[in-house]
Amino acid sequence: SPEQDFDRMWMAEVIRTATERARDGGAAWRAFEAYDLAAERPTYAAVAQRLGIKESDVRNHLFSVRTKVREFIREELRDTVETEEEAREEWNAFFGP
Repeated sequence: SPEQDFDRMWMAEVIRTATERARDGGAAWRAFEAYDLAAERPTYAAVAQRLGIKESDVRNHLFSVRTKVREFIREELRDTVETEEEAREEWNAFFGP
């Protein structure tokens, strides 16, 4: 439906904006880019080898950037509604509880 299309496009924009805000060019971002933004998902070991870091660092970096992206998405949602409850409802509508 047109409403569903709008919701998908809006959420894609929210995610894009949040991801751009998380971009800092550091090691954590490079791991995120190499793993989560790759056309074909590599292994943690492949990312570690490519970046010259330990596999455990890849996991830690991904956790760090993903946490930032989620927080930025929440901030974007809060900016579009009036209450925290409405922000939670928006989050749940797109990502589930």
